[in-house]
Amino acid sequence: MQSQKNNNWWFEVRSLWQDTESQLVFDLEGKFDFETADNIKTLTPLDGRVFFSRVDEENVLVRIKDLKIKVELECQKCLEKFVQEVYFEELSEVFYAWSENSDDWSWDWESGGVDLAEFLREKILLSLPAIPVCRRDCKGICAQCGANLNKQKCKCVSQKKSHQPSPFDGLEKLFTREK
Repeated sequence: MQSQKNNNWWFEVRSLWQDTESQLVFDLEGKFDFETADNIKTLTPLDGRVFFSRVDEENVLVRIKDLKIKVELECQKCLEKFVQEVYFEELSEVFYAWSENSDDWSWDWESGGVDLAEFLREKILLSLPAIPVCRRDCKGICAQCGANLNKQKCKCVSQKKSHQPSPFDGLEKLFTREK
């Protein structure tokens, strides 16, 4: 783990072992950059509170409360931008003393700090929908002309008029009752 003390998401926690303090509390606030995540634009600063507690001689419990941020996503059906709010009432994770062999979240004893940037990034990205859609009833775009069907009717020849024969066409007659 690299120490980045100029990072908004780096917090000094060594005092948990040097003092008699049982908990450290900091405000989380600032612009959050998703770096490599495509099609995600941050609209509001990341906001919340973080609590650090000593678990044992080396490990730190990190609890984050009321974490919120708004991001802009692109709908995968109509390609329009929309706002997605991300909110966590509480997140908690044990950060272990840094080890080269560990895949767990870790903190650097030498620098005395915890860098939450990657932890926050992962939690927020995993909370976003895998296939972002602006609303449940999004109609998408016309496959032929590209018109946004949420905003206008398609000017293309309807698919029913240019219907291609199908071997299943006769099934509809079997299931409809004559009145």
